[in-house]
Amino acid sequence: MRNKKTIEDSKGQVGIGTLIVFIAMVLVAAIAAAVLVNTAGFLQSQAEQTGQEATAQVSDRMQVVNVVAPNNGSAAPGSGNSYNITVSKASGSGQINISASTLRFSGGGTVTTVDIGDASSSITELTGSSGNDVIEDREDRYTISLPASEVSSVSAGESADITLVTQSGAETTAFLSAPENLESGDDVVLSR
Repeated sequence: MRNKKTIEDSKGQVGIGTLIVFIAMVLVAAIAAAVLVNTAGFLQSQAEQTGQEATAQVSDRMQVVNVVAPNNGSAAPGSGNSYNITVSKASGSGQINISASTLRFSGGGTVTTVDIGDASSSITELTGSSGNDVIEDREDRYTISLPASEVSSVSAGESADITLVTQSGAETTAFLSAPENLESGDDVVLSR
C-alpha cells in the first residue's frame, strides 16, 4: 500500500510543476503580446506623422501669381524700392504661414536667400479674411515686398528665378524674365 500512495503523491507534484510552467509560459506570452501591440501602435503613429509631413512637403506650396519689379529711371528692374511678389496657396495646400517661409532670389549672377518674416521684407494681405500672414483659402492673395537693395537687379532681357520655400519645406520656383524693350521709369511685370 505504501508504494501505491507514494506513486499517487508524486503524480500530483508533477502536475503542479507542469501547471506552474504553463502559467509562466502564458505570462511570458502575454507580456510579449503587450510589447508587440505597443510597438505596433507606436510605429503606426510614427508612420502617420511621417506621411503627413511628406504630404505637406509636396502639397503645402505657395503659387506665384505675379511679380512686379520697380524700374526707377535705370532700365533695370529692381533698382528702385522693392519687388512685389503676389502669392496664393496652391491646390491641395493646407494653411501656409508666409512669415515662416523663405525666398531665394537667383538673378544677375547672384543668389540671395531672405527670411520673409524678417524686418526687411513686408507682407500685405490683398484679399482674405485671416488678418495675419497665414494663407487659409485658395482665393486669398498676399503681396510680399522684397527690398530691391537685398537682391541684384535684373536688366532688360535678363531672367531671374524666385523660389518660395514654406515652413514644411515645399518649394515653388517661378522663372521670370524682363522684357527686351524696357522703358525707363515704368514698373515691370516680369513674365513667367
